[in-house]
Amino acid sequence: MFCWAFRLSLLAAILLAGIAVWSAWSVDSTSRVAESARLGGTEPAPVAEGLAIDHPDRDLGEMTAGEEHVVEFVVTNRSATMHRILGATGQCGWTCCFKPIDDRPDTISPGETYTLRCSLLIFKPGPFDSPLTLYVDQSGARELSLMIHGVGTSSDKGSGHVSEKGASTISKP
Repeated sequence: MFCWAFRLSLLAAILLAGIAVWSAWSVDSTSRVAESARLGGTEPAPVAEGLAIDHPDRDLGEMTAGEEHVVEFVVTNRSATMHRILGATGQCGWTCCFKPIDDRPDTISPGETYTLRCSLLIFKPGPFDSPLTLYVDQSGARELSLMIHGVGTSSDKGSGHVSEKGASTISKP
């Protein structure tokens, strides 16, 4: 009889410990999401060997379809050594074409920034999503991913419209 009571109390203790661990993880995860939202981003900027991209995942809001737009990303070297950008690849899909404008590689000195200019051409009205990959060199090639989202509109209302986050710099070339 005592054997069953011991087993039940042991099971209850394990269950309570599991609930405590899950509760602590859930509160920590919620606070990280809240802090990220407070800082104006959906997630922390990816870091590859000291290079970081400000706001790598952007909601551009409404943009005019049929026009070419310029979207700029700021790349910062947060390390004490120079880093080289090897290049970037964009993508053309059913709704838009998103690709880098500058094809030449650049070296970023410690503490400096580089503005990566990209061209966005929206083919038709409607939602769009498009990735871009930035390749950097530090003990081998590394990839940094960028993503844009938005809605193509047929009116002039979308031209130059930026989401409330102010995460993008948009201008006509």
